[in-house]
Amino acid sequence: MIKGKRVIAVIPARAGSKSIPNKNVREIAGKPLISWSIKIAQASKYIDRVIVSTDGEIIGKIAQKNGAEVIDRPESLAGDNSLVIDSIRDIIKKIRVAGENAEYMLLLEPTSPLRTVEDVDGVIELISSGKYDSVATFRDAELNPHRAWKIENG
Repeated sequence: MIKGKRVIAVIPARAGSKSIPNKNVREIAGKPLISWSIKIAQASKYIDRVIVSTDGEIIGKIAQKNGAEVIDRPESLAGDNSLVIDSIRDIIKKIRVAGENAEYMLLLEPTSPLRTVEDVDGVIELISSGKYDSVATFRDAELNPHRAWKIENG
């Protein structure tokens, strides 16, 4: 909670990765990939609830074992061409029906395991300042430019 407002972390983790099969449960430095995002969210001084959205039974079990809540992702939102935003909308509907009134939601993708709790808390502090309607983190990328976003003219 920050300034009296609840904060939720959402970790989307679908089971059907084609490029790296089972990537969200593969071990990185001794822990399943999904665990890194869960642990960072839990270490935040502001996050009140950690939710993993998944269509994968194994991912769900690992998430629960690591202390996260699991919300089942419908098969229609777990395909190769599914958009994360559609999964977020699904989560919002489900948690609102259950009475959740969080003001802020963080998207913590499991494929960014090197983020720090300082990164997470800094983003929450920025958004709660009231100066922004959204905040994202970036770093210089060393990958094919066709797979990267580019900022032009500010």
